[in-house]
Amino acid sequence: ATECPRPSYGLILDGIHAHATSCRIAQASHPDGLILVTDCMAGMGLPDGSYVLADLPVDVQGGRAYLHNTQTIAGSVVQMDTCVRTLRQYTDCSIEYALEAASLHPARALGLRAKGSLEFGADADFVLLTDDLRVVQTYIAGVLVYDRLNELDHHVPPQNNSLDTAVLQPWRLTAFDLDDVRALDKAASVGDLALVKQLQAHANMHCTTDAMDDAAGNGHLEVVKFLHQHRSEGCTTRAMDYAAGRGHVDVLQFLHEYRSEGCTAYAMTTAKANGHGAVVRYLQEHQHSVCLNDVRLTGDRG
Repeated sequence: ATECPRPSYGLILDGIHAHATSCRIAQASHPDGLILVTDCMAGMGLPDGSYVLADLPVDVQGGRAYLHNTQTIAGSVVQMDTCVRTLRQYTDCSIEYALEAASLHPARALGLRAKGSLEFGADADFVLLTDDLRVVQTYIAGVLVYDRLNELDHHVPPQNNSLDTAVLQPWRLTAFDLDDVRALDKAASVGDLALVKQLQAHANMHCTTDAMDDAAGNGHLEVVKFLHQHRSEGCTTRAMDYAAGRGHVDVLQFLHEYRSEGCTAYAMTTAKANGHGAVVRYLQEHQHSVCLNDVRLTGDRG
């Protein structure tokens, strides 16, 4: 009988999805089959804070994503270079092996002969790493698409001339960013006004109502103002709903005064549930129909 090839297996090494002992057992049993996986949601790379990601309120804390105000895991936000470093920590494997688990192993599993290596004839996809395995440059088909190398803070004296001791500053806008149809939405969601302005400067840059909705929900008033003044997409009732539920009364006031979308009973219901008294009072004074709907909803539940 023909012997079946041993299957590959994926591990999300974010300190949550796979235990260190399980990782060591799997790696020792079938080292060539180990494939590092991120399975990350849109919160990947964001600083700690509360966000609305695809209509889902999420808290990002210490490299983990939880459903808002709970300890329930919402998904993964781990980055691949973190998985590489964690694999080294868990198994004491070589740097070469850890990098192959993120590149060569998945390419082989998928039968992609031009990926996962730097051999002659392979695609020129590669990254430049610091001594502690953090990404500073990414190339796709030989083209630089992500660059933080030239933004090292040289005021911080490096030790042993290694890049890992330097402080990395925010990245520059690249052609890769401009090809991302969600770039402006994402920048608005995290409150990066400078990046929003850079993207706005490109006449063909697209965005959706998610930009203002998520900026409002995450409390980024200046971004909301900028989008209101310079973009035509506008927002939906979710903008006020999200802002109310998260207690951003200043955003709520701006949207009420300058936008016409209004809000739904969700605004009052979540503001009450989360104890945002100032928001509740503002809605009672300025959004009478919402208050009536909230009363009806409360009565229906009773």
